[in-house]
Amino acid sequence: MQFQVQNVEGCEVKLDVVVENAYVKQAYEKAYKSIASKARVDGFRKGKAPRQIITKLYGPNIDEQTQIDLVNEFMPKVMDEIEGQFNLTGADPRPYADASAVFSTDNDFKFHLSVEIFPSLEKKNLKDIHVDLVKVNVVDSDVDKVLEMLRERQAKWEVVDDLAIDHGTLANINFLGKKDGEPFQGGAANGFDLDVDNSRMIPGFTEALMGHKAGEEFTINVTFPADYTAKELAGVAATFDIKVNSVSKKVLPELNDDFFAVFNMKGKTLDEVKASLRRTIESQSQEGQNNINREYISATLVGQYPDVAIPLSVLVNTAYNRVLSQLGKSGFDKLPDEVKNKMIHNFASIVKDEVTEQVVMRQVLVNEGLLDSIVPSAEEVELTLKNMAANYDASEEEFLKEAHADKDLMRTANTISTNNKVLNLLADRLDVNYLEISYDDMTSRASEIQQKKQERILSIINSMRSADGDDAK
Repeated sequence: MQFQVQNVEGCEVKLDVVVENAYVKQAYEKAYKSIASKARVDGFRKGKAPRQIITKLYGPNIDEQTQIDLVNEFMPKVMDEIEGQFNLTGADPRPYADASAVFSTDNDFKFHLSVEIFPSLEKKNLKDIHVDLVKVNVVDSDVDKVLEMLRERQAKWEVVDDLAIDHGTLANINFLGKKDGEPFQGGAANGFDLDVDNSRMIPGFTEALMGHKAGEEFTINVTFPADYTAKELAGVAATFDIKVNSVSKKVLPELNDDFFAVFNMKGKTLDEVKASLRRTIESQSQEGQNNINREYISATLVGQYPDVAIPLSVLVNTAYNRVLSQLGKSGFDKLPDEVKNKMIHNFASIVKDEVTEQVVMRQVLVNEGLLDSIVPSAEEVELTLKNMAANYDASEEEFLKEAHADKDLMRTANTISTNNKVLNLLADRLDVNYLEISYDDMTSRASEIQQKKQERILSIINSMRSADGDDAK
């Protein structure tokens, strides 16, 4: 067998394969015997018809089976030989023949292979590529803020006589909305709790209640927003008859054993609680810091290779796995094939940016000779598990015992460890400037990154909906 590379373009390498005639004859004889042994010909016992009759009746079948057998025998051998030459994605190779080719046992057998590969990227000096990364600095005030946030979550509202509605209060009210003096649908409620600082009422409604107290009855004037969801009210001027039933203030729990018990820290001192919270915050900070830095590095590297090709199988498999994560395999399997294909196609558009980042990061690691170095050691996975333990109620010992028996948790720990190793390997080779940021800044940056991803996804979904609407027309 001989082969040569015909062409390499993007994520595809095309190969010409030639199988010597001696192998062709052997494969033909094997195919002939297999078909002849099962052939039923009038006037002859099964498998006993003369060769010339078998070849006349089943010649095309024998030729086809011979070609299939030759491809199946020699294609894996070709793949084994090119494995070290190209970065294969693992997708099944696609064999094909020239449309004008005529099979003959007197000639060599020729076929072609289309093999999917990861794209080759130009090797660059990473020290010439600058990226700003972050380093989170956790301080005592961060712990105090988190502790106050926990108190806020456990706060209770207490009615206070003669308390005016203001920021930080909860007003229980009855209201009746009117348009042109007549009540409108959905505009009335009794005993409605209005949290002033978290109000979702239309603009001007909450503000008009400020300063009023329990027992007061009055009317306010408002205008519905022009883009209000109920079209019949959009931009409409309306009135609301208001009665204030009560006004409450928020009472935070004391920092005592009852409060600590809510978070499984009964019997702990305040210093012990703060120390536990600090470990959790530091663990979250490390995770957030790594996620932010990985985003910054991947964005920087993708910017170096704006026209990178994406292997189709990697894109499709990522989309398929994302669909499964949403529906579950059993739910997905129940869908008609047409719906399955459309869902995978749509999700492929959604995950394309993510896959592009993965491919670029992978190929940069290949260029640096680091791809085999990203597999985490058992010690590194164990360290990841210990960091994860800080976010769970159980003790570290209990969590580790549970984690080692949980395949999903171990898979998550391995993924996090691998991602962190990739991050560290690349950060060591890039021109990096570390910016020290606060815990609040870290959460803000992480939210901003997530928001941009969500906006990008929504934009893609809206485009798909628009395209579906055009198709329906």
